[in-house]
Amino acid sequence: MEQKQSLYICRHTPLQSSLARDALDAILAAAVYDQPLEILFSGEGVLQLAKNLSAPSVQQKDLRKNLMALPMFDITRVHVCTRSLAERNLSLEQLGVDGLEIEPSDAAACQQLIASAHTVLSF
Repeated sequence: MEQKQSLYICRHTPLQSSLARDALDAILAAAVYDQPLEILFSGEGVLQLAKNLSAPSVQQKDLRKNLMALPMFDITRVHVCTRSLAERNLSLEQLGVDGLEIEPSDAAACQQLIASAHTVLSF
């Protein structure tokens, strides 16, 4: 029996709410159970992949460690919305997480990811 794939859409910056952390927690929980999944960073969520982003205070943990843990769960590729990058004057060169391939996805590719997923979870 074929497992149904889930798509996790990360739309929020890690600096303003707990939704970015909640998304990564849900992704890691699904990965522990070998659930097939894709991850799309869109909107403010693209900032999670920025190389120079860091937690502004000691009370707010840096999500970078969680992102770097994804390859340990066989998640080696994430998608990033190119429109969201352009709206924030970011380039692919400004993004990066060790062990992750960041695949640029235009509007059509993002729509295809959503259409092909059995379940879509947006954080």
